[in-house]
Amino acid sequence: LRSPHPETALAPERTANTGRFLGEVRRVAGGRLLVATRRAPRPGDRLRVVARRGEHQAAFVCRAVAAGKAGTVWIEGLAAAEGRKTPPAGPFGPGDRVFKVDEGASALLAGHRPLPAPRDRRGRGRRRKAARERAETALADYRSAAAGAAGRPRGPARPELWAAVRDPAAWREIQGLRPDRLVVEINRRTLAAFLRHPPFPARTGRLLWALPPVLHEERLAFHRSALRRILAAGFAGFVAANLSHPALIREAAGEAGSRRVEIHGGAGLNILNSLAVRAAGELGLASVQLSVESDRDNLEALLAAGPPLPAGLTVYGYLPLFTTRMRHPAFRPGTPVVSPKGERLHWTADAAAGHLLPARPFSLLDKEKELRRLALSAWVLDFTHRPPRRRGPGRLRSRRDLDRLERGWDWNFSGRLR
Repeated sequence: LRSPHPETALAPERTANTGRFLGEVRRVAGGRLLVATRRAPRPGDRLRVVARRGEHQAAFVCRAVAAGKAGTVWIEGLAAAEGRKTPPAGPFGPGDRVFKVDEGASALLAGHRPLPAPRDRRGRGRRRKAARERAETALADYRSAAAGAAGRPRGPARPELWAAVRDPAAWREIQGLRPDRLVVEINRRTLAAFLRHPPFPARTGRLLWALPPVLHEERLAFHRSALRRILAAGFAGFVAANLSHPALIREAAGEAGSRRVEIHGGAGLNILNSLAVRAAGELGLASVQLSVESDRDNLEALLAAGPPLPAGLTVYGYLPLFTTRMRHPAFRPGTPVVSPKGERLHWTADAAAGHLLPARPFSLLDKEKELRRLALSAWVLDFTHRPPRRRGPGRLRSRRDLDRLERGWDWNFSGRLR
């Protein structure tokens, strides 16, 4: 960022860090890592070591921690993850980075075993079945308690269908889906259309308002005013796309004299593990959307831990690979971008930000049976973005018309989160 061209940091091939950074490896010896850190992990925590060069990395469960010299600790567990008594001579060594992915002592895991390190496939079918049963029971208990508290009859657990749009035209195309909740991005067009003619009465809580992921400081006055207008119209449901949004929403609610707002975590929070779910709960969020970058096994393990918040997942959409205010000189609207892996991408931009979109949508619509086993609280259809000159499926008149949506790829869902 201090270089003459900081925009070059925006490269789709760069691997994002996962977890909370602990420190750098100083030495590898006898299956242990000597790590310089001020945040020593605890036995049972899930850790990840990432090689300084290349893409090699490994996840493992911390088995033991011992104090070293001058701000260092010895961490055991990598050898077990490698499936042998001692790790190989490479590829890990000094300068590699260690992250904490999950806490073994997390409040979310009370009564459950820590999330396991990757193992071989023997017995995986039994573990998946047990994980599904625990997740379904936990979510059914949550919904039953919520329904009982509200005085509603208790019924079978089923995921809600959410739809997200950023303009009235998109809503007209998909309103036949009759979503349980509609997420609308806050902008001048949606304010003019949905405040005047809301698709659902404010008291139902079915219309949720979402702030854009990237906010210009010069646009904050508009968004603060928009939030006050929304609250004054009786709406109290919002979706936070980044960590600054809850404070901004509550500030507007205080100014508008609203007693209570309901804030849900959006996909932009990138919830990948129980640490992130717990942090979302501490922020006072009513629910979360799990990261679309997660794989099936990670989702099963997370939901099996019985998260205290309802957890949904985006199941369809042209999802931005990144969103930024910076203008990259190599990215021009209408000109395809080809990644180092040969993937064709599209760059779109508006007054607020630029978005790098895949040529094919993210889609789990052909995995309905697997999604139902996960016992998610909501399935989200994201219609906020569409590549240039991409014609839509036309008007969707019922949920059966979901078959007309373009099939895409499932990212890591059927593979492995690295």
